[in-house]
Amino acid sequence: MNILLILWEQSWEHFIIMKITFKFRSRKRKQDGFQELLIRLRNGRQNDKIVCTGIYLNSKYWNSSENYVTEKHPNSIGYNDLIKEYKDRIYEGKHKFNKNQFSFQTLFKYLKGEAKFNSLDEYVETIIKDAKTDQNYKGYIDNLKRFKRLYGVNKTISFQDLSNDTYSIFELVHKKGQKLSMDETVRFSQTTYRQMIVHIGAICNHAHNKGYIREKINIPSEFKNVKGDTGAIKTHTTEDVLEWIKEINTIQQWETIGMWILMFCMRGLYQADIVKLSENMLKDTNKERRKRRISDYWRDNLYYYHPRSKTHEKMYIKLFRYPILSLLETMKNVVVYNRYPYRPNKIASINDKIAIYDYDPTSNKESHQSVWQTQMRCMREKFGSCFKSARKSFATVVADKFPETINLVLLGRRISKEQGFKADTTLHQSYIDILNPKLIKRVEEAHLTVLEDFKIDKIYKALFDKLQALIKSQKHPQWILGHSGVLKEKKEYKIVVGTDKKTGKVKFENIGKKFAKYFKNDKTRTKDYWIDLEQAKKDAKDSLEKALNIEGKITKTGAKEIMVMSKKKDIEEREKDLMKALAEQGIASAVN
Repeated sequence: MNILLILWEQSWEHFIIMKITFKFRSRKRKQDGFQELLIRLRNGRQNDKIVCTGIYLNSKYWNSSENYVTEKHPNSIGYNDLIKEYKDRIYEGKHKFNKNQFSFQTLFKYLKGEAKFNSLDEYVETIIKDAKTDQNYKGYIDNLKRFKRLYGVNKTISFQDLSNDTYSIFELVHKKGQKLSMDETVRFSQTTYRQMIVHIGAICNHAHNKGYIREKINIPSEFKNVKGDTGAIKTHTTEDVLEWIKEINTIQQWETIGMWILMFCMRGLYQADIVKLSENMLKDTNKERRKRRISDYWRDNLYYYHPRSKTHEKMYIKLFRYPILSLLETMKNVVVYNRYPYRPNKIASINDKIAIYDYDPTSNKESHQSVWQTQMRCMREKFGSCFKSARKSFATVVADKFPETINLVLLGRRISKEQGFKADTTLHQSYIDILNPKLIKRVEEAHLTVLEDFKIDKIYKALFDKLQALIKSQKHPQWILGHSGVLKEKKEYKIVVGTDKKTGKVKFENIGKKFAKYFKNDKTRTKDYWIDLEQAKKDAKDSLEKALNIEGKITKTGAKEIMVMSKKKDIEEREKDLMKALAEQGIASAVN
């Protein structure tokens, strides 16, 4: 006689009998004639499931009244130990079903051993992990840990705990969360609390909707938000940013702060704007499209014509050779180093000197969130801020120094006719034309003033000093700092990282196999890449300073040739100039 476990579930009209029985698969295994032991669950006509145990037995030695194999069965002790595990699981599942803690589907999954559903921890590690992306799963884990810290427990939290004492638990968590949000010494904002509650609620709702728990757990509305921190975007000072730089411990954190500084320097762009950076949008002073002209890089003559992602208002941004272009180039190298092995399809081509990423943030929002999620978390948890604060900080400096109309143009905001009439003649005439030459000049001057007032030169130096220190202490490759083109020597690819103090010769560093696929596509040393290459070479012969600037900044060709051009007696002077050029690019530490 098979085991019969009767579980009663009351409905409005009748009682449904739940039956759980052991049975054997009718088909026998060829090699020994054994049959697989099965578990059948029946709960009315609609719910009938089979659990495959994977245990094959000789059914003639099966004791159906006690559900075990007799001693005559080969290896009976081992098989009975396995069977006991299922019997214990049936007993536990029966108990939870009886207590309305398990649905039929939950019980079925539980007996299969696919997952444990007793606690939020187990549910996240099984069901949520499979249902969500890696990044989303990490968010659930982090917020569950945060919730448990506020609750004051190190152990797992069961759904039953939340169900039995929902109000008291969330009241306690809310009280502690609100206190933390009001503490300026602790990085715990209203947004952080809200994200935590959303994730906990999502876990409970997911478990209920999928039938893994019977009772819906509703978070009391008064505990869904804290009032200590309004969640307003913060404004940061030069001192704040310098302190962030001091706190950087990894090259990933350096990337995060570097992005914040880049956003500030580019007049408060957002992440989606950074993603859309491309040399296809480059123009010169005459508003003409400029692509791959050495002279424009070298003469500080590049502008970025860009419609903001949020409002589509156009911005005409001067890409100052220092700090913007230099920072852009290094950020590109750092992103390649940190991300290319894992996200090669999201990284922009090496041949686009402005672009960092290569995907559409508008049509591919999930990828966009995935790319930036780690940095945003780092910005929030490590540095207590967000990327939007770069724009607010820039706007704060602007508001203190310039009239409203200049403020609006600098930030890429729409200028109304009324605002235009209030402004001076230049602005009135050009309130819809950001390419008006006079307006371009005034905005450029204002932009530079903001950078100077924020002491961006000091920030820039501290940032690159930190990068150099990380490279040295954590043994990252020197090519992260290099801005020259890639050279191929036999099967190796290498990049300029400085000069030798004694000889004045250019020093190279090999690029490892891990990144060779990316760097070997570099076309900057080909004759067709720079459209004014020949003229630039001619200019180099006429002016050593120009030649050195080209080599140190953007020449990706003929670095050795340039050095040979000069007379031997000029080595010391050339070295001094080159060191200066390299220092401007943040790679002076690569020189030994």
